[in-house]
Amino acid sequence: MPFEKDPEPSSDSDERSPNPPAGLSHASRIHAVSRRAKQKAKKVLNVDDTEGLVRARERDGYDDVAANPAFNPQKVFQKPVSVGDALHQAKDGVETIARVVVHPKDSAKRKAAARLAAPEQPFLSQQADKVLLDAHDRLEAARRSTDSDDEDNAEVYEEEVENLQGQRESLRVAWTTSRFVHRVRVAPVEYIGHPRFKDVAVRDSKGAYVKTDWTKFWGNCCVYATQDYRALGGDALDQTAFSRHLLIEHVERILMASAPWQSYFLKLRDLYRWENPQKTGRWLAIFVFLWWADYVFTFILCYCVFIVLRNGYSHHSFKSLRESHERAMDQGATAFKISELIHRHGPGEWLDPLIDEIGPRAQLEFNDLADHLERMQNFYDWKFPERTWATLFCIVCAILLGVLTPTAYSMRVVTFVAIWWFFMGRPVASHYPRFRHAVSPVAYVFWGLPTHAQWSFRYLTNKAQKMRERTGEHVCKELPGTKGSATDDDEVFFDAPSSPEPDRTQYFLTFRCRYHKRPARLGISASGVSLIRLFPAKQIWSRHFHEIGEMRKTAGSAVGRGIRKVLEGKTLEFTFVDGEVDQIEAVRRRDEAFNSIIGFSNLTWQMLDPVKGTNEMEVGDG
Repeated sequence: MPFEKDPEPSSDSDERSPNPPAGLSHASRIHAVSRRAKQKAKKVLNVDDTEGLVRARERDGYDDVAANPAFNPQKVFQKPVSVGDALHQAKDGVETIARVVVHPKDSAKRKAAARLAAPEQPFLSQQADKVLLDAHDRLEAARRSTDSDDEDNAEVYEEEVENLQGQRESLRVAWTTSRFVHRVRVAPVEYIGHPRFKDVAVRDSKGAYVKTDWTKFWGNCCVYATQDYRALGGDALDQTAFSRHLLIEHVERILMASAPWQSYFLKLRDLYRWENPQKTGRWLAIFVFLWWADYVFTFILCYCVFIVLRNGYSHHSFKSLRESHERAMDQGATAFKISELIHRHGPGEWLDPLIDEIGPRAQLEFNDLADHLERMQNFYDWKFPERTWATLFCIVCAILLGVLTPTAYSMRVVTFVAIWWFFMGRPVASHYPRFRHAVSPVAYVFWGLPTHAQWSFRYLTNKAQKMRERTGEHVCKELPGTKGSATDDDEVFFDAPSSPEPDRTQYFLTFRCRYHKRPARLGISASGVSLIRLFPAKQIWSRHFHEIGEMRKTAGSAVGRGIRKVLEGKTLEFTFVDGEVDQIEAVRRRDEAFNSIIGFSNLTWQMLDPVKGTNEMEVGDG
C-alpha cells in the first residue's frame, strides 16, 4: 500500500475519540466529526491527501480535484515509483516477456486468473468495511438511545456515515475509470433521418440492384424510432478485433457486478437443500398457494419491486455488507461470493486457458452481459432514482397485467414478446450488433439505466460542476502573478502566456507533459483545453470542449514501462471533430487529467473498446 504520512496531532486525537468533543455548538460538532470522518476514510481507503491539503491552504480553488479519488485514481491505486523501482520493473518486464515466449499458455492462464481474482469491490479492504459498519453501529445506537445527548449526536454520526459512503463512491468511480475506461468519445447528437430503401439495397460489383436487406432496414427503423430516448449513450458500439485482455476485462466486470447474484443463488441452494426445514417448508407452502391461485409470475414481480424499495428505503445494504464481512473473516463459514473465496484462499490456478477458442464469439456477449448486470446493480442501488422509478413503473404495469387479466392472457403476452424477439429481434442483433439494444425487450425495461462507466461519467460531471460553481468567483479573481511558475506541483493555476490581456484565459488545472519532446503543460479552462509550451512560453493550440471527439489512453512497449513511470509519464491522445489527431506525451497524473476533462466538459461521453495493441494493460500488464 502507498506510504501514508502521519496525520496532524489534532486530527489524530479526533480520530481516536469515539464521540465528538463536548462543549462545542451543534454545527461545530457536526463539522468536527465530518472532518474526522473524511480523514479516517482517506486513511483507511488508502488516499494520501497531503498535497491536496497544502494546496487548499494556499488557495481555495479546485483542490477537491486532487483530494477526490474519483478525479485522481493514481493516489489510491498506484504506488510511488522510485528510479530503483523503475529499473526493477523494467527487469521484471524483460523476464515476463521471456516467460511468455517460452510458456505462452501457462503465462496466459496465470495472468487471467490473477486479474479475475478481484472482489466485487476490489478498491475496498476489509478494514474499510469494518470502519463503515462501526460508524453505522454508532448511528443506530444513538437513534435508539433515549438520552438527549445521544439524540443530538445522531445527526453527527449520520454525517460521518455519509462521508464514509461518499468516499466509497469516489473510490468506485476511480476504480472503474482507471481499470476499465481506456478510450471515450463524445456522444453523437446528429439527427438520424427516416430509413430509406436505397440505403439497404444490396448491389453487385457493377452496381446493379440484387436485393433489399430487410434485416438492416428493420434495425434502421428501430434506431430511428428510439433515437429521442437513447439516454447516456447506451448504443455506443465500436467493436474491435478479438483481444484476450478485453475479454478477461469483461469477465472481471461480470464477476464484480454479479456479486449480489452469487449470494442470492447460494441462498437458493440452501433453500432447496432443506438446510433450514422450517424456512423451506414456508416457501413451499407459499408457492403451492401461488400456483393454485395462478399468481406465480405476479408474485415474482412483486418480490422484485419489494427488494428494490427495501434496499432504497431501509438499512438492508448494511446488513448484507455485515454478513459478507463476517463470512469473509470466518474460515469455517460458507462463502457466498467468489470474492470471499479468493479473499480467504488467495488467487489460484483456476482459469483454464481456452479463451482464444471461445473468445471471438463470447467477447461481445460478455460485454453485453456485464453492461446488463451493472445496470441492474445500479437500478437496485438507486444510483439514478428517476430511472429506477421508471423501471419499477414498467414492472408494476406487468404486475397489474397479471392481477387484472387471466393467467392465460398474461402468458400469451409473454410468449408473444418472446416469439417477436426470437424471430425479429435476435436476427437483427446477430447480423448488425449496433442495433441490438433497439430490438431487445429487456433493454426497454431497463432503458436509460447506466453502467458503472456511465454512472462514473455522470458522477465526475456533477462533482466538477459543483466545484466550478463554488470556485467560479475565485477563478475570476486569480492574479496574473501565478503565471506558469516552474514548481514541482503537477497542477497550478496560471494564465495563458500568449493570450492578449483582454482575452486572458484562466486555467484552473494544468498538467506537466511533453509535446514533440519539448516540455509543456496541458491546461484545462472553463471552456476547453490548451497546450502551452514552457520554454519559450507560448500557447501551441487551444480547443473548446465541443471540438473534442475522442480521448484515448495509450502506452508504449512493456520493456520501458517501468522507467517511463518516472521519466516520462503516460500518453494522452485527442481526436478532434475536424479529424485532427494529436498526442501529448509524458502526461504527469494522466488519469487525473483524463477524468477532469470528462467532468469539466459537461458533455455526454461514451466508453469505447481500446484499440488493439495500444492499451497499456495489454502491452505490459501494469
